[in-house]
Amino acid sequence: MGKIDLKSIKKMLFIAFAAALVLSTVSFGVTVNPSLVSAATFTHGGGILYTQADFDRAKQKVAQGASPWIEAWNAGKSTSFASPTYTPNPVPAPARWGGHPEWNSGNSQLFNDSEAALVHAIIWKVSSDATEANNSKLKAQQIVDAWSSTVNTAVGGDEKQLLAGLTGYRLAAAADILSADSAWVNAGKFTAAKNMLLNYFLPSLRDYLANHYNKNGDTYPYYYRGNQDTAPMVTIMAIGVLCDDLTIYNEAVNEFKNGNHNGRVTHYLIPSSSDPNLAQSEESGRDQPHTQLGIGMLATMAQISYNQKIGDASFEDLYEYSNRLILKGFEYTAKYNNGGTVPFTPIWTYDWRNEPVISESGRNQMRPIYEMVWNHYHNVKGFADSDPADPVYHSKARAAAFRPEGIHTDHQPFTTLLYTTGPVVSGETYTLKNPNSGKMLDVANGGTANGTNVQIYQDNGNDAQRFTIIDNGDGTHRLLAVQSGKALEVAGLGTADGTNVQLWTYLGGANQKWRIVLNPDGTYKLIDSNSGKALDVNGTGTANGTNVQIWTDTGGAAQKWEFIRSGVVSGATYELQNPNSGKMLDVSGNSTANGANVQIWQGTGGTNQQWTITKDGIGTYRLIGVQSSKALDVFNGGTVDGTNVQIWTYNGGAFQKWKISNNGDGTYKLIDSNSNKMLDVNGGGTTNGTNVQIWTNSSSLGQKWKLVRK
Repeated sequence: MGKIDLKSIKKMLFIAFAAALVLSTVSFGVTVNPSLVSAATFTHGGGILYTQADFDRAKQKVAQGASPWIEAWNAGKSTSFASPTYTPNPVPAPARWGGHPEWNSGNSQLFNDSEAALVHAIIWKVSSDATEANNSKLKAQQIVDAWSSTVNTAVGGDEKQLLAGLTGYRLAAAADILSADSAWVNAGKFTAAKNMLLNYFLPSLRDYLANHYNKNGDTYPYYYRGNQDTAPMVTIMAIGVLCDDLTIYNEAVNEFKNGNHNGRVTHYLIPSSSDPNLAQSEESGRDQPHTQLGIGMLATMAQISYNQKIGDASFEDLYEYSNRLILKGFEYTAKYNNGGTVPFTPIWTYDWRNEPVISESGRNQMRPIYEMVWNHYHNVKGFADSDPADPVYHSKARAAAFRPEGIHTDHQPFTTLLYTTGPVVSGETYTLKNPNSGKMLDVANGGTANGTNVQIYQDNGNDAQRFTIIDNGDGTHRLLAVQSGKALEVAGLGTADGTNVQLWTYLGGANQKWRIVLNPDGTYKLIDSNSGKALDVNGTGTANGTNVQIWTDTGGAAQKWEFIRSGVVSGATYELQNPNSGKMLDVSGNSTANGANVQIWQGTGGTNQQWTITKDGIGTYRLIGVQSSKALDVFNGGTVDGTNVQIWTYNGGAFQKWKISNNGDGTYKLIDSNSNKMLDVNGGGTTNGTNVQIWTNSSSLGQKWKLVRK
């Protein structure tokens, strides 16, 4: 019998697989040009995976004993990885062999030590105990130094991609945090850590992604499942950041977008044709732990990119790539692991394993990946999560079910501690929904006077149900009614059950400061800092007009609230559509010059019709054209009706700052803060090219705008 050409058979099987995908309407996406960053400055000190703001927030919250930060802190510190006596165990030639684990060299040691190094580096940044912090810094340095002074051979084995990929990014993160210690850097230890990753980790990862050797020694990019590609991708990206090497960083981004393997994001995640919020994983039919590993690594890459974009806008936010495909993959996986039913398209793997149904293997096993993604899309970017149809609903439930997320040696530690931003973004505007009644916290009759009562009422979209929430910096927040600017307060500094809640000019009193506390089910309670009692719906009522008061904290349904970010999400990009004409706010002729005119024009999807809206003080925003990077501007700061609107380099003038007010019908008016006049379509016109100006408020259709988020 002749020898079978396995390589030819595999090639034929792959062709059949590709044809089957086309016939079954499964799409792996369209190859997109990389759009790589050509020049940018990396941000350091936050450990690549986090930012300094994450450390500062966690440190403050732990010191205050605030939930869930304190629970996450205590849980992480109770693990063996946080032990003050932890001892590293390096080897010179790390190797992992999937088929022959007896050949492994330093596999478990490297997984454990990379986790411990990062755990101790984080404790150094977060602990308020100077002795504990210093000891953890020294321990993290000891672990990193032990490996960088010992390893002298490229990471090897037939699963080198997993060993180097799942540990390297955490070593890079630890080294980046430790680079804030000048003594360690001056001693050459930081350079040694970078050299170890560049010389002994990076070549192994590059070799794997370039060649993808299968078990027969053949080169085939689709032989391995996607998680084995995403692991090396995340470490390559982390090495690029650590070493200030844009070429290496872009290499990882290109693999994420255009890699010739299953780990490419548009190969790994396949959007559902029946539910626009879901995307099936390439490994969903295999088992749930590997699926969560794969999407977790992709999300970690997105988090790294987002952290860099905070420091330099030239970087791309991969959380947004391919219509937020990562979020859809998380929602699919979270929904199924929460016990839900999801659509599934059968997959034939390259080595012809049939996966006709979604796998129950490992269902409901938890990996610490959901806090990062839920907090990013909900708390940072403001996507809704309170209804099953909302885009972050299932990830929220998954995170809540296992909070605080534990430590897993494939993933970064302290996820609940460092990625929990809190229920609100200070300075943003929210509605507060009581889930028991489905009704909103509401200012009675839209009143603005001191002493105006507060109640619950059905959602009507009015400003009477919107509150700007400000962090007081002491573990409390103040809630300011949008219409009046007055604070939610407990009447007369009362402390008895049933004391009324009302509005009053903010004076900084304890009865105007509220602690926002996370409930186990993902809702929140508001605790009056003066009395220690909870914001409460009288009698657990559900009718419009039911009074709101304070009452002893019972954890009951009357004291639960959901925070729903309303109106504009600062930093997000929008099209502004005039509902009267159906046309968009448009920069004439695609111009980017100062003084270019602004008009309305039919929607084209062009960037001259897209505006990034950013909070620019209390109650005002600047609108920056995506194409021009220039601000929506009132000509010469004019204040008379008919003054023209244009674009101009942003200079912080009042005539470039706009108040955005909810009309209660799904539209908004934009008010020039200099003149207090409205952004207005001349004469209420509807034709392409109709000019845009400012005009006295008339509540006409020409002054209404829909904000369509991109």
